[in-house]
Amino acid sequence: MTRAMRPTVCSSVDSQQAQGDGDDGSNALAQKQPKGYRVFHMDGCSFLVKEVDRESSILDLNDVYVVDSVTEETRRPTTNPDTMPASIPPAMYHDVEWASFFPGNEFEHKEPITWVLKVYLIAIKSTEPYELDFDNVFVLNAADGSIAQCPVKRLAPPGTPEDMLQIRIREHGITIDTSESLPDPETVVQSKLDGVPAMSLLEQALEESMDSSDTEDDTRLVTRAEEEQEEDEEDMDEDAFDEDEDDSLSDFLTEVDDDSDSEFDDDVDLDDDAFDDDGAGEDFD
Repeated sequence: MTRAMRPTVCSSVDSQQAQGDGDDGSNALAQKQPKGYRVFHMDGCSFLVKEVDRESSILDLNDVYVVDSVTEETRRPTTNPDTMPASIPPAMYHDVEWASFFPGNEFEHKEPITWVLKVYLIAIKSTEPYELDFDNVFVLNAADGSIAQCPVKRLAPPGTPEDMLQIRIREHGITIDTSESLPDPETVVQSKLDGVPAMSLLEQALEESMDSSDTEDDTRLVTRAEEEQEEDEEDMDEDAFDEDEDDSLSDFLTEVDDDSDSEFDDDVDLDDDAFDDDGAGEDFD
């Protein structure tokens, strides 16, 4: 099973569809959808988006419904305030579907099947010349019946001509690349088989730049750690030297003090002896 990117088949809802395909009103989906909505048929559900101007295909993403294909339940789509603006101006959109495709099997008489999993709506900035607004990309997700604005990472250098820009929609995100930077189909297929992303030339250059920056940061951290270690060792050596000096000074002072006491005692003894000798022959009356 392979994924295919192809234009979404859309149909505008008119008053006849709103009343049902037949006289008995057998079209349950049409009965549930309000008049003036465009329907995007997807796997397990259909999204109904308000069509402000049918002729110019201007859509209002503030007014969207989701119809369950099994239960026929109609509800508002799930939204997240962190990924969806509170209000979106009506605009024209270029729609692209994200689908899983089964090519069929003639031997087993199995028909081809396409499961539309997501529909990406890219705002159209102008029609003459045709230009897309990559800052306003939204996605309708059939898995959880949600609508969200997609973050877009721009890889193309500033000033790249519009006709050279390429939008890449992949599972891990959306990027704006250039036609010269994109990988060839063989590389894309081989990367898919290897389980690795098919990176463009601009993505590879960006990754190498980030790796180089990380290496420089790691080198600076290692150098700084070595410098701090050397400083700590120098401080330890200085502390050890100071302790040796203190011990030597203490020993020196102790020896001097001992010598001083000894000389003082000898002087006293001499004086005492001299006093005894001098006073021995004197009589005191």
